Amino acid sequence: MRITMNRDTCQTILPACEECFATFILHGGYPDRACITNVVDDGSPDLTLLVQYEGSEETVVVTDDNREMLAYEGWDRFVSVPPHFAHTVDTQPNKDR
Repeated sequence: MRITMNRDTCQTILPACEECFATFILHGGYPDRACITNVVDDGSPDLTLLVQYEGSEETVVVTDDNREMLAYEGWDRFVSVPPHFAHTVDTQPNKDR
């Protein structure tokens, strides 16, 4: 199966996105998420996930051998361009608070 996930359609923070992604791939990859924009049954036993985010597009192949690793590591570790929203920690304290 080929599934397109458009991360830009969801406003959750990355940890919430990755938890949702983990549940998705650990429980059969049923395309019931709002970020799933296209599903094509290509007859493959593997799940080919096309991840779109911030103008980037990456392909992640989910197999029985790597399914748990992808679920627990998170999809952002398996793309060539880490998403900007993965690195939005405020390191400069605001003195006005």
